[in-house]
Amino acid sequence: PDSLDDAAILAASACKQYASDAGAMSRCRVDFDTSIGDETYTTLKSSTEFMQKFVTAVCYEMIPGVKEIREKEIMALVSAKAELAQLGVSSDDDGDDDEEEEEDTA
Repeated sequence: PDSLDDAAILAASACKQYASDAGAMSRCRVDFDTSIGDETYTTLKSSTEFMQKFVTAVCYEMIPGVKEIREKEIMALVSAKAELAQLGVSSDDDGDDDEEEEEDTA
């Protein structure tokens, strides 16, 4: 695979294929090698990032409609940001300033 994203998608696709071939009570183990690349990048960091991407990809593969729902949510967010930009409101202002002010006064 060309990237961690590609590896997660390929692994998820293979798991789906295996589950459909082997049946509901089958087990699948996914191993991936983190020794290639930047040696200062720890195995735990690689594992965590891969698992986040893999779980997302497995959900998209195994649960009907999840990917489409997520795509609609992303499109709604992009649309809302575009509307805010047209109104001249910064999309970076997500309301966190109020929480920071409360922490500063405490």
